[in-house]
Amino acid sequence: MTAPESLADLLVEAVSGRCRPAPGDWYSRALPTAEGGLDRSRFLAAFAGASRRLKATTISLDPATSDQLEAAGVVAPSDWDAAQVVRASLLASAMESLGPAEGYDLAREVFERGDNREKISFLVTLCALPRCESLCDIAVEACRTNVQDVFEAIACENRYPATYFSEGAFNQMTVKALFTGIRLERIVGLAQRRNPELARMVGDYVAERRAAGRPVPEDAALVMDPGQQ
Repeated sequence: MTAPESLADLLVEAVSGRCRPAPGDWYSRALPTAEGGLDRSRFLAAFAGASRRLKATTISLDPATSDQLEAAGVVAPSDWDAAQVVRASLLASAMESLGPAEGYDLAREVFERGDNREKISFLVTLCALPRCESLCDIAVEACRTNVQDVFEAIACENRYPATYFSEGAFNQMTVKALFTGIRLERIVGLAQRRNPELARMVGDYVAERRAAGRPVPEDAALVMDPGQQ
């Protein structure tokens, strides 16, 4: 067997070789083909229905595959269930088959129409998708969610924000992480993206909590200036 040439190849190979039992025709028909391209309706139906269809399906990614996925920017693939792997394989395959405008439109539809599990699947795969830099506005929008698991999918162990977010968007995400009790050490690239405005924002937050006699998160020191601590 030849080595996979892309993220989509790697994920499709994992689905075909590691899912027990293997997904049915609904999965293969949702993948793009050289002849017919992507059937958008089948793709969306398969992406949305993966959890329901794969309730009794198990998958265990081998360490080499997990390492390759992590190197590509995928978040914690070793923890994925079968539905997560299938959704990621469908999304990567679809994005590789489409041009920039069509790919962006599909990514936005996946995110806007998806339930929380589908949004998480999109976000933890985001950094490894083709032309992922063009999807930054969707990722920034994800940071506004009130669903903690969805927010953590973009903010934690995900290198996308540090790589592509503007300073303002990265700062807002970091402060929200602090507000919601997330350990700042889970934000990839925080030390490199630390900046004076972020230090000021966190310093103001810490000062307010101290004035109110409330506890201060210890890891706020990761972004504060020494004089603020």
